[in-house]
Amino acid sequence: MKVGILVPLPQEMKMLTGEKIQPAHCKKITADITVCQSGVGRENTQRAAQLLISKDVEVLISWGSAAGLSPEVAGGDLLIPRSVKVHDKTYHTHGSFNNELLNQISPGIPVHHGPICESARLLASVESKKQLFESSQCLAADMESGALAELAAEKNIPFSVIRAVSDPVNMKLSKAVLAGIGQDGKFKLASFVKTALVSPWEWVSIIKLAWNFKKAQKTLNIVAKILKAENLAYGC
Repeated sequence: MKVGILVPLPQEMKMLTGEKIQPAHCKKITADITVCQSGVGRENTQRAAQLLISKDVEVLISWGSAAGLSPEVAGGDLLIPRSVKVHDKTYHTHGSFNNELLNQISPGIPVHHGPICESARLLASVESKKQLFESSQCLAADMESGALAELAAEKNIPFSVIRAVSDPVNMKLSKAVLAGIGQDGKFKLASFVKTALVSPWEWVSIIKLAWNFKKAQKTLNIVAKILKAENLAYGC
C-alpha cells in the first residue's frame, strides 16, 4: 500500500529522511512511502495533501508534533488517535493501519488513542489550551490534521494521525518561539533571536519547550523506523 506522509516542519521531517525537502515538495523515501513538507496550517496542508494524492497514495498520514490539551498527556507521549474533530464533525482514522502500527510499538512508549482536534492558530498560552480542552474534550490539538481529515473524507482516502506531544497543557509558548515559526515551516532564526533578546525572562519556557520537543522527536524517530521497515504491511 502506498503511503503519503504530510509533515509541517523541517524539524519533524528529520526523523523520516535526513535530506532537506522544500515546502510543497514530495520525496519518495521507500518503495511505499512518499513524504511532503507542507508548512503550517490549513491552506498549506490542503495544498500538500493534494500533491500527495496526485502521487496515487492510498493512505494519508498527518505526522509531527502536537499541543497537549489534557493533563493525561505528557511531553513526548505518542498520539495515534481514533478520530479527529473539526468543529462539530468527527473524522475516524484508519483503524487497521493504526492497529498494525501499534502491534510493533514498544509497550514502554506511552500511547494515547483519544480524539485530537484542529486549532486555527498556535496555542501559545496555558489558558487557550484549557479552553479548547473544555470545549472539545480532546487530548491534543494541531493545525494540520483537521484539514487532512476533511480532504481524505472528500476523496474517500483513508487517513491516520501520528503525532507526539511537544508542549503539554501546562506549558506556554514564548513570544520568541512564535516569532521564529514561519508559515512555510522554516525556522526564522533572526526573528527568534531578536525577540528572545528583548524578552530574556522567557528563556525558561524556551528551554522547557526545547526539552519536550526533543522528547517528541525521540518518540517520532522510533515510529519512523517502524514505518520504514519492510515488515510493516500497512493494512487495507
